[in-house]
Amino acid sequence: MKNYFFSKENSSQINALSTSFEIKSQLSENIFQYQKQKINEIKEKFKDSSKIINPNQLNKIISFDKLNIENFSNWKFTNFVTEFKESEEVPKIIKFNWKEININDIKNKNFFDNKIFLSNDNIEYGSINLEINLICDLSNSSILWIFLRNLEFFDEYSIVIKINKIADSQKIYLNMGTFIKDINDKLFLKIFSKQQLINYSEKKSSFYELNDICRIKLRILDSGEEKILIFAYLNDSNIENKISCNFFLPILQERKISFALQGKTNLKQLLCEFHELTSLEDNEIVKNSCKCCIIF
Repeated sequence: MKNYFFSKENSSQINALSTSFEIKSQLSENIFQYQKQKINEIKEKFKDSSKIINPNQLNKIISFDKLNIENFSNWKFTNFVTEFKESEEVPKIIKFNWKEININDIKNKNFFDNKIFLSNDNIEYGSINLEINLICDLSNSSILWIFLRNLEFFDEYSIVIKINKIADSQKIYLNMGTFIKDINDKLFLKIFSKQQLINYSEKKSSFYELNDICRIKLRILDSGEEKILIFAYLNDSNIENKISCNFFLPILQERKISFALQGKTNLKQLLCEFHELTSLEDNEIVKNSCKCCIIF
């Protein structure tokens, strides 16, 4: 039997593929090293900076509730579009034309589909720890995006968390990444962490599987340092998937939080807590907090 992959006529293609893989691997390694260098430079710069706790931040309430029209004035929205680059689905636009939410918008039952929402309120990194707890039902093929440390646009400090459900299955993937500048000074999304979440639920053939739904509960910890911690639970399970990533640029600035919904995504609850500033070690955070709730 002829071995096609090692035939003479195919050897040039194999060499090309091998070279392409080596180039991509080297490029990826260069990006990691570049990011590590920038992180160290920023940490050195911030080493002598005083981190003052702002009591106003601890007492601030950020809320979003579809049933409370008054809260809509604290949020903006716009359409959210993605594209595929190198088999990875990424935001197509990183600078947005934001709009105010009005009553006529929310009367449309499909208003929340394929939209991105941005809080008008700032989060003062360097002053607080941010903890986010959310519950979301993902149906069929759907995606929940969470963006931390962004402004009204994305930049090198923005953190991207992508939760993707595969159709006709209970498979959920969680990716974390950020935006990197290429040689032409253009931003592109680099994913640093990819993980399939394990479903520890005992009710394997329950309501969730029968209806092609997966419920995800997330706890996200962000202190403004290079590390992000996420604890994820699927369906009825109390056993956690723990994910961390330490390739983000530290920040001591005011930033915002935003999220986007794609497909049949029902964000049932998003709860934010602000804590006194401490180093983020595992899931330990000083519990002097103010809570805000985003209900769908």
